[in-house]
Formats: sequence, structure tokens, C-alpha cells
Amino acid sequence: MKILVVEANQDMGPLLKALFKGYPYAVDRVEDSETGVDMLASFNYDLLLLNLSSEQDEISFCRRLRAQHTQLPILLLTACSSGSHRAAVLNAGADDCVVKPFDSEELTARMQVLLRRRSTVSSPRLVWGRLWINLSACLAVYGGHLLALTPKEYAILEVLLRHHQRPLSAAALLDYGWDAVTAPGEETIRGYIKTLRKKLAEAGAPPDLIKTVHRVGYRLNRQYSRQVTDEWEQSSAAIKLINAVNFNDEELRVALEELLVNQTDLQQRNQALAGSQARLESLQHQYRSLIDHLAEGVIISDRQGHIQSVNPVAATLLGRDVASLIGQSLRLFIPPGDRPRFQHHVEAALLRQHPWTVSLSAPRGDLWLELLPASAADKAGRPLALQWLLRPQQFG
Repeated sequence: MKILVVEANQDMGPLLKALFKGYPYAVDRVEDSETGVDMLASFNYDLLLLNLSSEQDEISFCRRLRAQHTQLPILLLTACSSGSHRAAVLNAGADDCVVKPFDSEELTARMQVLLRRRSTVSSPRLVWGRLWINLSACLAVYGGHLLALTPKEYAILEVLLRHHQRPLSAAALLDYGWDAVTAPGEETIRGYIKTLRKKLAEAGAPPDLIKTVHRVGYRLNRQYSRQVTDEWEQSSAAIKLINAVNFNDEELRVALEELLVNQTDLQQRNQALAGSQARLESLQHQYRSLIDHLAEGVIISDRQGHIQSVNPVAATLLGRDVASLIGQSLRLFIPPGDRPRFQHHVEAALLRQHPWTVSLSAPRGDLWLELLPASAADKAGRPLALQWLLRPQQFG
């Protein structure tokens, strides 16, 4: 949204500057009414905010603008509290009148009412399918996920929603979203559109939600315009929390938005982790089923040599049942004199995956216990588990 402020009276300048800082409005400021008329003739504005130096100037300037058939909403700041003067400026063409000194929250609320009236939007919310923005809180949500947008990104998205009937050129987006002094080049708009698409995609939006119209500009894709009833209620708690904040405190508002976005990101990561865990458990189940049917004895141990899994063939060779072996150390089956060598090889296996063998004492005679190369390793290259092959073969 673009606002023109005519400040012939500079008494409210610092306050207005601080007020606009917390909102994604493009604001042009001029110091006299004649320059204001020239700016109105050169640019498209959504609201005119007047802070003139005399009561007569207020009335005459409003009449002059309405005589030129402009329908631009006019909000007047006046020092005169008399009912007759306020009636006079309203009859002269002002849409609203606020007496100084004023409450900043009341002023912004009155501005937003006029801006909604200007765009024929009666609700403080604009909706396009699963995308919606809260005009009062200056927040954007897609599919229940709060979007972490910069003020300019929000401004571009709002303009696309307000003017969804037609494609908007980069120049038009600049005109709506930037003031006359700081407007950048059209390539900046392309950068913002790219970033917007990325942030929307991260929230689950289709990549062509913002559609490029060749040689014309950008528009919201009509394919995704169908309203999803009450989907925004998924974010109602977050929106209520942010709405409760005094939006003049920009740092607090941004911190709250970042917190909620990080919370959403954490939830998505937890869901992905849960999915990975389920897949891992499924693979482990399949792997156990596979080794259970092998003709040779197979033992899986941790990196300290404690048995984690064993197939029936290995359990039979060791003269034990499967359940009693789980959690036991392989050292128990190594002859005492060979245990230091066994421990040395286990520790070496964590660094170098060289196959090697060692003998075990079992009821059915000495067995070969062979360390196999690991199939999975951690970031340091160490095996996540040790795989052993047990063979009924005499040592020597």
C-alpha cells in the first residue's frame, strides 16, 4: 500500500515516522500542499494523510482535491477539537478526521479502515485459496504456516492479492510498494518474487502460485484461487498472540514472528524424523528376518561387543537360545587367554574395517568368529555396528 503524507505542519513528523516503521507501507512525505498536488498527479496512492498548518488550509485543500474528482481517501490530522470544524472538513471532502494529540493505535486502525474501503475489501483478511494475509497484523499465512516475510515481501504479496484480477508489471509493483525516493530497479522485483516463491514453497505452496505472465508481469495463479474454508483457523492461536502485541515495537513483533516460524519448522523436522525412524525400524525388521533364515550363524553386536541381534543358527552353535544371548558380551565366549587380543581387534575394527577371525569355545567345538566389513558408518567413518559370521569349523 502507498501513502502520501502532506506535512506542512511538522509537529507530528517524528511520531508519524516511528508509526509507519512497523508497517509495510510505502510512504512519500512532502512539506506543502502544492507539492502534494504534483505528487498525486504523478503517482498512484491508496491514502492521503494531511497535517496542515491552519484550519482554513485543511478545508480549502480538501475542497480542491474533491473538485478534481479524486476518490482518494483523505485522513486529516487536526489540532481543532470543535465539532463544527470537524464537520466542516468532512463536508469539504475528508473521509475521516483525527484530533491531535492522538492515540497511535486508533490512528492506524482508522487508516486501515480507509485502505480497506479504497480496495473494496470489507474484511481485514485477503484470501487466495490456501494463502491469506491479515491486513490488521500485516501477517501472511499459507496452509496454516506463518510466512517469515520482510516488509517489502509482504507489500508485494498484498498488492498481488488486492489486484488479482490482472497481471502487474514490475514497474507497477514498484509504484505500489516503494516511495518515490527509494524505488530501485525492476530487477529488484524479480529478486523479491524469487524469494517469495521460495518461502511459499517451503510452506507447501505450488511453485507456480505466483505466475509469470510473459512480457507482462506477475499475477496469482487462478488455478489455486479456490478458498479453503476455515483453514486459517489452524493458525488462530499464533495470530491472536501477535495481534496482542503493540506493533510500534518492531523488534518484539519480528521476534515473535521468527519464534512462530521456527516452531513450525521444528514441527516439520520432527515429522520428517518420525518418518525416518519408522523407515529405519522397518528396514531393521526386514534385516532381522533375512538373517534369521541364513544357513550360517550371524551375530550383530555394538561397538563394545555386546550382542544386539543373533539368528537361530548362531544361537544353536553357541548352545544357547536367542533371547538369552541378547545383551551378552562376546568376550564371554572367548577363551580367557584370547580376550586381550579380541578386545584389541574390536577397537581396531572401529578405525580399520579389516576382516579377521578368532576362535570361540562352544559346546559343539571350537568355532570361527569372523568380523565382516560394516554396512553402515557414522560421520567419522566408524561402523555403527559390528557384524560377525559364526562357522562350525575347527580352529587350526
